[in-house]
Amino acid sequence: GARGVPAARPSAAAMRPRRRRSRASASATEVDPADVYAIQSARDDGEEVVNAKAWLEARASDAPVAGVYATYDADEAMTFVGYRRDVVAAVRAHVERNGADATGVRVAAFANKTMATRANLRAESDRWIGEWVEANGGDEACIPKGNLAVNAADWTLAPETWPNEGAATVAGAGAAGSPTVDPRTGDVVSPYAEGGNAVGSAEEEEEPLDPNRELKELTVANVDEALNEVRPYLQADGGDVEVVGIEDGIVAVRMQGACGSCSSSTATLKGGIEKTLVKVFGDAVTQVVNLDDAGGGGAMSLSRDAVSEHLEKLSGAIHNYGGSALVTDVEDGVCVLEFKGPLALGQSIASSLKGKFPLLKEVKIKQIE
Repeated sequence: GARGVPAARPSAAAMRPRRRRSRASASATEVDPADVYAIQSARDDGEEVVNAKAWLEARASDAPVAGVYATYDADEAMTFVGYRRDVVAAVRAHVERNGADATGVRVAAFANKTMATRANLRAESDRWIGEWVEANGGDEACIPKGNLAVNAADWTLAPETWPNEGAATVAGAGAAGSPTVDPRTGDVVSPYAEGGNAVGSAEEEEEPLDPNRELKELTVANVDEALNEVRPYLQADGGDVEVVGIEDGIVAVRMQGACGSCSSSTATLKGGIEKTLVKVFGDAVTQVVNLDDAGGGGAMSLSRDAVSEHLEKLSGAIHNYGGSALVTDVEDGVCVLEFKGPLALGQSIASSLKGKFPLLKEVKIKQIE
């Protein structure tokens, strides 16, 4: 799967606070194994800010993948947003070059090559910057400092050539969010200002959704029909999507074929599938989840057996980090976990369970000796 979201005014869902697994520390020299474990057991869907060094260790053996990324300082302020064909190499370069300004990182991987175009990644990176600026007062002074033209020399990476494009000639091509410069005046044009992306850009802006548009009833049949819009992109990469069910505005799908094993299928849900469904059904869609386990234990199967089955798959890694965990109860969206080991590991397990089961509201950890 892949992710590509056109630049637009952030939605209410997009403005929700991002979860952090650990606070990035500018002085930290050691990586917490619990952080590495938590990152390895999750996908890079752009939903969390994590310790940058822990993320690099967790992704050290992964094949290169394109993606959008943001760096954060120790005070959790966004310092730069970029996109690259090899996002791991990019994050490593910023950690080495920008030090204390890159102690935290947030990544959305685009493993689907059909969707991982420069235009899609640029649009998503612009959305991230716009989201940050709006959440912090809406003033252009809130633009991450690494994306300001005056700081380009310290943050911009080497130009790179993208498939089906000529050689990169713009300094910093792939350094997303470096604000567009009006060639007539030399002034920086904010991507969040009206018409900002139109200056000097060949990328086509998407029309904003009409708030008075006619919305369809949220049913399995209608959702299946709506997804015909994105199926050609999935099928071109050897995948497809199946609608499994709907519950309380949560649409459950199952990614099939290549999309089922894709490392960024979660990003596909948010950037392609969920965006399409919101366009057709509006606020009736609260979330889209992937039942990526065809054998059961999917995101909508919130039961003690389903959670225990998922936890069993993690037991080897949990044991290696000196812990053990047992699900004692799952009721009304609350999971009770008997846990032995470092508290940070317990919190990482809880985060993993909540990421796997969206209907799980809370994980109560009962520490045992």
